[in-house]
Amino acid sequence: MLDITEVTHFCPQQRLFPQATEVMSTCTLRFALLASAFASLLLSRELAAQTTFTDVSVQAGFTGNIAGWSAAWGDYDQDGRADVVTLPHNLAMYYGATGRLWHNNPDGTFTDVSTDALLDIKGDLHSAAWGDFDGDGDLDLIIIKGSPKTYPIHYNDLWENQGDLTFRNIAVEAGVIGIRHRGRGAYSLDYDRDGDLDLFSTSFNRSPYDLGNLLLRNDGAMSFVDVAPAAGIDRRYVDNRSAAWADYDGDQLMDLFLGSPCALFRHRPDHTFEAVTVAAGITPSDECWNMAFGDYNGDGAPDLYVNMTEKNQGILYRNDGDGTFTDVTTASGILNAPSGGNAAQGVVWGDYDNDGFIDIYIVNGDDVTPNRLFRIRPFQITTAAAGKSEMAKKFIGLELEEFAVPIVEASAAVGHHSLQSGSAASLRPSQSLSKLSEQVGPPHSSMCPGFTKSLESSQSSPPLL
Repeated sequence: MLDITEVTHFCPQQRLFPQATEVMSTCTLRFALLASAFASLLLSRELAAQTTFTDVSVQAGFTGNIAGWSAAWGDYDQDGRADVVTLPHNLAMYYGATGRLWHNNPDGTFTDVSTDALLDIKGDLHSAAWGDFDGDGDLDLIIIKGSPKTYPIHYNDLWENQGDLTFRNIAVEAGVIGIRHRGRGAYSLDYDRDGDLDLFSTSFNRSPYDLGNLLLRNDGAMSFVDVAPAAGIDRRYVDNRSAAWADYDGDQLMDLFLGSPCALFRHRPDHTFEAVTVAAGITPSDECWNMAFGDYNGDGAPDLYVNMTEKNQGILYRNDGDGTFTDVTTASGILNAPSGGNAAQGVVWGDYDNDGFIDIYIVNGDDVTPNRLFRIRPFQITTAAAGKSEMAKKFIGLELEEFAVPIVEASAAVGHHSLQSGSAASLRPSQSLSKLSEQVGPPHSSMCPGFTKSLESSQSSPPLL
């Protein structure tokens, strides 16, 4: 059986910039920095039972005009330490914040090397993904941008790693600029199993001229072709905010979950996709916002958590191993229904306490509902589940251990509390890096000087359409 507990003392939500029109989480770069890499935490060790987190953003060098909307980790220089790129969304246009590449130094600090790396990351920046797209052994970088790409500044970027610590933007010649695709999430995967990495980007519909999602098949030599319409996953005219990929049915092909509305697509052998939402036991709701696959019960089949919009309870779907899912939310105790005027903005699975069981972190995007970390802990049971595998029988039950985030009055300062947040693939912004601590004792908050300077617009940019 599994014991799930929610962990307290995570960061609150607050208005990041007083003159900005968007409400952002004080956690955003923190989750963008932490949660986007939660499954492979850089700073994890064998931890005590009462694991806590300490905000080390300032000590690590993340200061200044670095508002974050999303982030992606990758060891671009192959020194054995994961570096990180951070994106500020449209604050790059209106407040002068820019996309940045941070080099991970041996002493635990980070240095902005964007200029030295010849990276010029601007526009309506939404998400990023690393991958060795040209097969030369080092990581390249895709940047997905919003707007219909009327202006070149909003074209997607594909930064090819030159192998000398610099990058070159080859998006135009590679065919990935994404005109008439309002990009949201960025995903790299070899969907067709031909040995090279392909690209997928969700696309948010705002007009009948938008062309839907992009599935960019890698044809070699850094040349990509959009095959989303032929594959059946372009989904024009709907709000494709985010996606999650996993082989849910065990056929060695990566399947796709999209929202919103919620839809599960099974990957066929001919590399087209079949909508199986209702048949698989998934509720086709318009309220789903973002999602993540994770095998929480250790039976070898990826389960699914789906965040929902305001006042709607998120859903935990257990993979039943026969191509269907069962809603086990209430039984699991993983309860989260944002109540403050915004949706749950991010979710990620990862074994933060190194006990062999993945835990789940949920980020809420309002000023009322705390972010939540649920810790999953095993304990013995004697009841076997009929028809389940031996592994599944060991982990049939769930018990909740919940650590909630206290609410703190919003202010212009950034950095309030231990663990901070963000969003995977379509993660929300954040302003801090959190470090795992071995301190024994109750979870505690860790105030930091934060980011108190209001941002001023430093450049004029084409309008966001």
